[in-house]
Amino acid sequence: MERPILIVCIDRDNDLYEKAKVNGPVLGREKNLAAATKLGIADPEDSDVNAIFSAVQLYDKMKSENKNVEIVTLTGDKRLGYEADKKISDQLDKIISELKPSSAVLVSDGASDEEVLPIIKSRIKIDSTRIVTVKQSKELEKTYFILLEKIKDPYYAKIIIGIPALLILMLSTASYLGLGWEVVGIVIGLFLLVRMFNIDEGIANFIKEFKFSAERTSWIGYIAALVFLMIALAIAYQNFNKATIMGLTNEKLVAYIIQGLIWPLLVSFFFIVITKIIDARAEKKVYVITKYTFYGIAGILVAMLLDIGSKWMLNLDPPYVSFGDFL
Repeated sequence: MERPILIVCIDRDNDLYEKAKVNGPVLGREKNLAAATKLGIADPEDSDVNAIFSAVQLYDKMKSENKNVEIVTLTGDKRLGYEADKKISDQLDKIISELKPSSAVLVSDGASDEEVLPIIKSRIKIDSTRIVTVKQSKELEKTYFILLEKIKDPYYAKIIIGIPALLILMLSTASYLGLGWEVVGIVIGLFLLVRMFNIDEGIANFIKEFKFSAERTSWIGYIAALVFLMIALAIAYQNFNKATIMGLTNEKLVAYIIQGLIWPLLVSFFFIVITKIIDARAEKKVYVITKYTFYGIAGILVAMLLDIGSKWMLNLDPPYVSFGDFL
């Protein structure tokens, strides 16, 4: 029997359940039509409605061409990130084991749904992708309504409103304390770097995915990482005492402590990364190996940034250059 082509529609933020109480995965044409209708009644402006209807339309077209095809909508989690991707990958694994499709066609409303594309590609061949957008007569009107809708979403509200609010607060606080805007720039730069490389999610994933077993040789890596972490804390304590004796205060005190922390912490981080790669290789999870390789690269970049930034703030060695010299 010919293996089917799987039309996959993605609802990463799980609006189907949050708004229409429909649990995923939603398998089959009729169930997807019913789910889209329920979601459309609950929230007519939700873009996932259009994505599901577009997937059904594609299903009907391919059926009319006498192709063996099946349709499924995968749902994630309203918190997005790791939780959403994990649920989508689990549902996809279940569907693949049941239907054994030959390939897939991805239908999405764009935005964050596209972030799961590597997860799907790691499990099944993708023949095509379709991004569904709602047509508007005026681009300005479209932009206005999209922005207004995103502000209502707590996830995007944190980005659109929360980040500018935090920036204003930091600048005002720095000015009040007489620290200058340079400190704020360093903090913002670190924040953007963390978000760009998803370092915060990586740390959360490390904690959630941490596996310690005496049967695995990788436990040695975790022990080594813990040792270097303790060394880093000891060096930080010593640097604090030295900085106090040297008369360093405020940001220079912090920079001096960071100087001692950077490289032991990086070594500890690398032991964990290498350990995770060893575990992933044993489990034959290629996409996990790639992920932790990028984590390692991100760790090096963050360490370099912290090293350069802390040396600049300390300004202890010649040539003695202040940022103010460039203004």
